[in-house]
Amino acid sequence: MYLLLIALLATAAHGQFLPDADPDSLNMERVGQIRLRSAPGAEPFLAVTDLYLADDYAYLGSYDNLVYVVDIADPTDLREVARINTPGTALDIKVADGLAVIGVQDRESDFGLVVVDISDPTAPVELAQLVREGWHGVHNLFLYGNRAYLAHAGSRGMTIVDLTDPRKPAVSGFWLNSGKFNNVVHDVFARDGLAFVS
Repeated sequence: MYLLLIALLATAAHGQFLPDADPDSLNMERVGQIRLRSAPGAEPFLAVTDLYLADDYAYLGSYDNLVYVVDIADPTDLREVARINTPGTALDIKVADGLAVIGVQDRESDFGLVVVDISDPTAPVELAQLVREGWHGVHNLFLYGNRAYLAHAGSRGMTIVDLTDPRKPAVSGFWLNSGKFNNVVHDVFARDGLAFVS
């Protein structure tokens, strides 16, 4: 698995871009990359599921039941500094106030959420796990205030989790759509007291 950093440069070109053999074309250039190794015994091809940047660190979820923590302070010298084990595929990661909240989806279980103290990103500490029957995992999540809003793999609803005490996350609400929109909730974003779901 590679993490690439691309410098976005202003462009004066207009219209359709033409293909170019140079991979650092189209007014962008690669400034750094890192190859992350799979865990021992895992598939040799490591697919990234999510990427979240917070301060000088990148958090990369994977199908490898790991979140990789990469120091990106110097874009020309990216370094893996830690790994966070998860009980399934780490599909979504959000970071706020020294916490990483990881949505886990494993088709074989209802597993859902891992809460990790990342006040020192080089030494993450798991604080809690949360699972409820029928969740079928957490596909996406959003942090808003002291709550996490969860979209599940097989549910037409959204679960709300109180993270006031990150060592004891608690389900504080649930919304189930009963209207014509009858598909699963794939993603959620919250702002100004409103939750937007897709």
